[in-house]
Amino acid sequence: MDGSLSSSRHNGGGGGSGGGGYRNDNRNDNRYDNRRRGGGGGGGGGYNRRGRGGYHGGGGRRHHPYRGGGRYGDRDRDRGGGDRGGYGGGGGRGGRRSNPGNRFDNNSSTKSIDPQSAMLKQLTAMVAKMGDLIACAESASNVQLMNNNGNDNDNDTNEEVPMRGVVQAISRNIQDLTVVLCSTSNAPLFLKYTPPNTTDTDENSITDNSNSNTSDNISNISINAKDEAGPLATLIASCAATLPLQSPSYAGLTLGVEENAPDACEETMNVSYKGFAKRCVTMASRRLASDLDQTCGVISLLSREEQNQSKASGAGAGAENDMDKDKASSASSTDDTYVQSFMRSKLLLRYFALLARAGIMHGMVEGDDEDKDIFTSLSVAGILKALMDSATIANTTATNMGTANADIDDDADADAADTKSTIKSFQNASVLMVALILSTLPYCVHFLPQYFVNDLMTKMDAIMNTYKSPFQPGVGIMSILLEKELLEEDVSDDAGDEDDDEEDEDDEEEAAAPACADTLQDLFRTVRSLVTSFYSSSTSTLPTKFALLSDAPWKNLEGKEKEYAPMEGDADDELAKRKEFEKYLRYTGEEKLYIELPSESVHVHDNVHVGLGKLFGYLMQVGAGGQMEGIPLTLQCPSTEGIIFGRLSIFDAASDENDDDDDDEEEEITNPRIKAYVKTFNVMDRFFLAESVRDCLICHRAKVSDTGVESGSAKEAAEQIWAVSELFVSPPNGAAAAAANKMEEDGTGMDTGSGSDDSSMGVECGIVETILSLILQSPRGIHSASSMSPIYLSRILIHLTKDKPNLISEVVVMTVMNLFNDFMPSLSPISKESLSNWLAIHLTNTDYQWPGIVWNSWSPYVVKGMARIENSEQKRNSRGEFVTHVMASVNSFVASPKIILKECLPPQSPLADYIVPPGKPSASASASSATTSAFASAIETEVKDVTNRIWKNNDEPEDVRDYIVGDEVSEALKGSLDDGDLEHSSSTSASGIDSEKLWWRTGLIFRSILDVAKQSRTKQLQIIKGYVAQVSSAVEFDDDDDDIMQHDDDGKSDDATDIADYFKRYKPAILAAMAKDIQAHEENLDLRGESKENESDMILLGEVYVLNLCENFTTFSSSLFLSCLETLLQEKIISAMGVLRWVLGHESVINSTVPQGWWNFVSLSIRMSVDNDLSEDVSPMGTDGSDIGMIIDHGGGDDNESGNNAGTPSARRMKKVTDLVSPLLQFVSARVHSTLVAAAAAGDTTTTTQKKLPHLIVDLREGLKYVIRSVSAHVVSTLKDDETVRATAELGGSSLEVENWVAKHLPEYS
Repeated sequence: MDGSLSSSRHNGGGGGSGGGGYRNDNRNDNRYDNRRRGGGGGGGGGYNRRGRGGYHGGGGRRHHPYRGGGRYGDRDRDRGGGDRGGYGGGGGRGGRRSNPGNRFDNNSSTKSIDPQSAMLKQLTAMVAKMGDLIACAESASNVQLMNNNGNDNDNDTNEEVPMRGVVQAISRNIQDLTVVLCSTSNAPLFLKYTPPNTTDTDENSITDNSNSNTSDNISNISINAKDEAGPLATLIASCAATLPLQSPSYAGLTLGVEENAPDACEETMNVSYKGFAKRCVTMASRRLASDLDQTCGVISLLSREEQNQSKASGAGAGAENDMDKDKASSASSTDDTYVQSFMRSKLLLRYFALLARAGIMHGMVEGDDEDKDIFTSLSVAGILKALMDSATIANTTATNMGTANADIDDDADADAADTKSTIKSFQNASVLMVALILSTLPYCVHFLPQYFVNDLMTKMDAIMNTYKSPFQPGVGIMSILLEKELLEEDVSDDAGDEDDDEEDEDDEEEAAAPACADTLQDLFRTVRSLVTSFYSSSTSTLPTKFALLSDAPWKNLEGKEKEYAPMEGDADDELAKRKEFEKYLRYTGEEKLYIELPSESVHVHDNVHVGLGKLFGYLMQVGAGGQMEGIPLTLQCPSTEGIIFGRLSIFDAASDENDDDDDDEEEEITNPRIKAYVKTFNVMDRFFLAESVRDCLICHRAKVSDTGVESGSAKEAAEQIWAVSELFVSPPNGAAAAAANKMEEDGTGMDTGSGSDDSSMGVECGIVETILSLILQSPRGIHSASSMSPIYLSRILIHLTKDKPNLISEVVVMTVMNLFNDFMPSLSPISKESLSNWLAIHLTNTDYQWPGIVWNSWSPYVVKGMARIENSEQKRNSRGEFVTHVMASVNSFVASPKIILKECLPPQSPLADYIVPPGKPSASASASSATTSAFASAIETEVKDVTNRIWKNNDEPEDVRDYIVGDEVSEALKGSLDDGDLEHSSSTSASGIDSEKLWWRTGLIFRSILDVAKQSRTKQLQIIKGYVAQVSSAVEFDDDDDDIMQHDDDGKSDDATDIADYFKRYKPAILAAMAKDIQAHEENLDLRGESKENESDMILLGEVYVLNLCENFTTFSSSLFLSCLETLLQEKIISAMGVLRWVLGHESVINSTVPQGWWNFVSLSIRMSVDNDLSEDVSPMGTDGSDIGMIIDHGGGDDNESGNNAGTPSARRMKKVTDLVSPLLQFVSARVHSTLVAAAAAGDTTTTTQKKLPHLIVDLREGLKYVIRSVSAHVVSTLKDDETVRATAELGGSSLEVENWVAKHLPEYS
């Protein structure tokens, strides 16, 4: 041998240097020679030991290192190889011989690259793309693969199920890749592994020593998992755990390599590579054990002292899983660790289920339906049973703890103080384990008996009956929908009595069926329906057209050719049957495999074995009423956010086979895509579609590992989401099939543009529906573990719109129209705000493409629905407020409102007058009615003077301060004040004085600084007025018209930045003006012998006045107001309590209205107060915790709250924050309650007999939810990241201490 792995005979290629491909040692198998794999293809070639060439063939104009010709090649032939190069080299015309396959060949610095490392990287890319649905669908289409039955003689079903063309293409990919990987020359590189118990400890090891300091019979264990499994087995386990749409591919590849791996021979240096499937299962089992622990929050309760002793003796404080360096190394490393762990657990369980279907693993063995106490070797049924038993124990424990502590005062019992957090953790862990079981069952029904599945479902009933969804309409803290619609005038043209009848019908339907508010409830309902239908069906087919549940590419893998000698008495037909039986590849191992927790497990009393995964053993001990002897553990699972989402079915419910009214409703659906989605996708289809979209969003989002490795992107996630369209087959028998046939007869069926048949038509509606429902529940300003951030979801929809403009654009419009027409009055204000923010971003990034007919249909809700009534109050209309918020947000993104007028709104649209919201009276007329015209005129004169000093002359802050608080201005205004005003007031209450005269100095400097906002509003109104006038007069709008555009030469100025800079610069003058106003008022009271106001109350009154001014001047831009608010809080010119008083009033004042979006202002003020408060503190210790011994004080005193370690630095730090936040949240809750009571007394509320809710009531209730949720999440996140807390936290670490502390000291929504 010459050291090369290339072979021109079997791999094609040639072309340039390193042409050809991998060597194929199956020389007698002509399926893989150059006739099949393509030749020519220069500029590429295979890997050789000199490190030259690439994994793929060349061809085309430009070589891509990961995409050669053939089915894995780039779909753009200019970037890859020819049409059918396959693994062995590209087709096409070839390339220049002087251009080697390695694109870095001309860079001399790459000569030192390790060829094996480079090869393994390319292998990673190939394995990850092996089952790519879009590429395989194109490949199947190009070679016209037809549906066939494949290998139907397995343990799935006796029915012959046609194999889809895309699955056949995946099978061919697996077949080709297996031939390459399993050749005797390539196996030592790709299939190498280290036998168990022969590895040394290194950075890739897994150590299980959490109990080493407390048990004499446990030794430290070190396992190098990657070396023991080998690179390919590690890669397959990693891909199976992270690529949700390719699970069947990796089950097929596992079988293919297992059966084709070479045995010991001379070419393999007498090393056998058999047992590959076992190594894959072992590696995946270890991943699953670790991920289950992280999902449910299993953490150690070793004290810091015990941890230090453990480290000193060479042991760690807990079980650390370092199998994958690209994965976070600890549960507290990132906020979404438990979300990623859940996804990996879910996909690995799916992988095991598919391996069981392929005959590699035990699906169920005798005794799986019985209780057991050893968890080291489990079948698929066994792991599901263990999860179910653990979930039951966790739920029962939470219920018992809640009952036992229901009457205990947390303040009086230190142990009960942490119970609230512990109960939540056990409840959440129980729910997450149920979700894992339910997600796996659809892939297991082929091999699990009905009685076993029914038993699991019965046990889950008990847990689901106690489950309270956070998305329950009107009740849950994260609810998307209100309990009832908003009370508002219907201004649509077709409004009438018919609506009331529909509402009555809807109410009756809602009362008859329980709400399915979130994805867990939807999952439970779907799986129950699926298993019921499957086991009751005589055909044993799944009642859904979602193909991932039944795809089995391993059925089409070709078996090994064998010589068949006739047996005695063997007829020709029997010999033919045996040959046919061996035509397809089968697992031939001595015995099927188990899910293997590491054999080096830890033995604990009562025969409970715990390996790397401690979840099962810990919960079994808890269920037995004991504690984990020697292994101090607990669960810390504070949230299910990012795993369980709210559910919103935007389009009509799926058709029902027994529904006689379908024909009437069908007339209302004119869009063929929506019609296909509504009529051919049943409830199960919709759920699996939505779940696949969410899985892709989680698994493919952009992230950077601890080692700096980047993976995922919004574009990649969008591509994978669209690949979901390849997962649907023809509708099953029943109403869906009938609807599809009727659509075909009507001529309303059409090509989806995805290269598939009409079976996936309408899938784009489900994709957009899912993403928009996620956007509705992803508000800004909340620190969340969910990966579904509003910006990320917006980018996904933008990518989909640009990639599939003919499909997605129209569906996006129709989906928003459905939300607008059918859901807007029922959406929570938070969800409505999230939707409007998204639409503004979407319009800005898609060139404002939105149908004019839609804008025209929306305009009555703004013009009529939000018209001012006689007392100058503005009507409230949810649809109108949505439209105006969208336009205002778009206006904040663009350089000039003329862009909206010219490119977004239709000509002469009445909405042009609402681009700049009318809001409150303008700043020039903001003085109250009690203010005399003389005083207003004098103030206006002084404002102009101070404005020039600040903006034009840029006077020093000290000069401006001296001028405002000096006698000159006071004397100028003295003549305009009446005898009862200001210093001469006889009022005994500051709140009873005209605020404009009490705070005239403060108002003077604020009006001057905010003058630029007033000018900006005037400028925008002038642009709009001029454009509308010219369009109305049929004169072309001239952008250079001096009269109209005189202020728009350079577009918008950065008002927010300018105002913020001047607030900071003139802060001394602002504070001096406020102090002088207070002093003048107190001096006046002294002269009259009247009692003074409380100084803190006076300061708060001044802050309220300041915020009123800011609101008046920035009413046209909510983003500008938020910027002002943030700056004033940051500079401590105002306080959080001042914001709360401004929004909600105080004890003696009940506000009849609250600012729209008040929750944003309150939440921002409290969160910034927390940040400011912590930033002032200087940590009493080094960040490494080196001074812990000197400062920890466990003694008594005020800080030591009932033994809750309040004397530690971490506890003092947490107490500092909660002492700040708790009174503020209590104030907000009390004010909301008082306002609701006052509204009820005034008759402005609702009862259970009324059908709709007033806007004020909804704003208060939903806003309070948002404030409590956002502030609590911010406090938890901030404290967990705080250096002092992290360095000095005791039992369970900072995460557990913070969660317990916050649960005890901060109020919850009720």
